[in-house]
Amino acid sequence: MKISILCILLMSVLSLSANQKFYKWTDASGNTHYSQEKPENQKTSELELNESASETPVSYDNNENRVSNQQRIEELYKQREESQKLKQQRSKKCNKAKSVIAKFQVQTRFGRKDPQTGETLYLEDKQRQKIINTAQQAVRQNCR
Repeated sequence: MKISILCILLMSVLSLSANQKFYKWTDASGNTHYSQEKPENQKTSELELNESASETPVSYDNNENRVSNQQRIEELYKQREESQKLKQQRSKKCNKAKSVIAKFQVQTRFGRKDPQTGETLYLEDKQRQKIINTAQQAVRQNCR
């Protein structure tokens, strides 16, 4: 009698732990969260912990794995930072090129004073078009 009750209890505990529900959601900052309780006012994904996942042991004993994982994480962060810097640089170049195009397409005469003679020199249409073409090429390269 005691053995059968013990078996029933053991089976019910195992079945509960094998089919636990977890919820996954992303907050406004873009951080992903996991919880056993469903959050209010959040769109969630329901995850179920199956038996094969609960039977797979996770080992934290190997110090080399932890170090190499930490190094990978640091490398990923560095790559992400470099990517963001590149993206910002490209954005600046894109905006500058668009500004040049807008300026040179709207305004047809550009003059500047020659520092030696003091006379006003004007940009010819061919030179103006060359500047516009160069800026358009910069837009194609940097504005994706």
